[in-house]
Amino acid sequence: MRQPGERALAIDVSDLQQFNVDRSGQGDLAAFNANVASWRGPDPVVKVLKADSLSVTGEEVRRRLGGRVRLFSMDGSHSCRHTLNDLRIAEGSLAEGGIVLLDDFLNRASPCVREAVVRYPGGPDCPGRPVPVGDGETKFFLTTKGAAKAHGNLFSKIFRNLMRSYRKVEICDQRMAAVALLPPEGVLAANRLAPGGTLGFLRDEAGVPAGRLPGVGTPAERAGTWACGVWSCVVPELPADPEGPRRLRLSIDIACFRNPSDPEPSIDIHAGPGGAVRVDLPPGQDRRVATIELERPDPGQARRIEVWFHNPRAASRASLGLSPDRRRLALRLRHIGLADAPSCVAT
Repeated sequence: MRQPGERALAIDVSDLQQFNVDRSGQGDLAAFNANVASWRGPDPVVKVLKADSLSVTGEEVRRRLGGRVRLFSMDGSHSCRHTLNDLRIAEGSLAEGGIVLLDDFLNRASPCVREAVVRYPGGPDCPGRPVPVGDGETKFFLTTKGAAKAHGNLFSKIFRNLMRSYRKVEICDQRMAAVALLPPEGVLAANRLAPGGTLGFLRDEAGVPAGRLPGVGTPAERAGTWACGVWSCVVPELPADPEGPRRLRLSIDIACFRNPSDPEPSIDIHAGPGGAVRVDLPPGQDRRVATIELERPDPGQARRIEVWFHNPRAASRASLGLSPDRRRLALRLRHIGLADAPSCVAT
């Protein structure tokens, strides 16, 4: 999840087991480094600080990273003292709009985590402290006060179709979302795609499409698969071939449901870091092919790429009085193709 130019920092007692008050884990730094290397290869921007977090401050985290933190994951000691201290480290290092992910909030074996959350917020006299915005499964989400509404909208509007359940609750005088998520394979199932290949989202003679839109799509039809909701996503898996061209080209064949209240829809497509395009569908043109160029992943890098579709005016036929169909139809995906991007040589 680290973007280009960002750094990552891991803090753990490692072999300093005298500080492991929970007696959790074995503190194997070599195993940690081997796991990082297996996913990332040589990566000097992933740093490790071997320490008890009671000796760490938000200022030190900012200094080691060279800036503030966008994503702060907490899964250290589950004592109330350590959890409160780790929340204060997050408070002192978090960027505006950053997210804190606190683990085991609803774990019955970790009641001190819940105690720390209840004791931590501090009320209006502590305006800089992160506030709760949601919990899902075992994770508890906090963000800076000024970004709470925007992140709440992520739960209530944008990612609602990725959840099994959603409800509004209140904790520590703060409204937040309590959610149950779809299983990962129900959202991010990979669709393998090699250069020169195509993923089809149309129902074939056997009734089985090559590509899938798990969690955000409907069963494939002969004309394609409907992506439902304001945001929807498909995850192709790209090749990592060091001998191939450095750039790849995605071609995305989409059609639209023409909402009578939105006669000229636009669909934004975001693919990986830096890849984005807007597709306009004027009257008389219900189908377009969009192209996005991407950097080929290096060996050792994650090869899955999330392709997000954003249609803010997605609507159901039922809401428009056209039929009983309650699906919120954003677009109909037909094909995704992958090819080597042509090289440009200066003359």
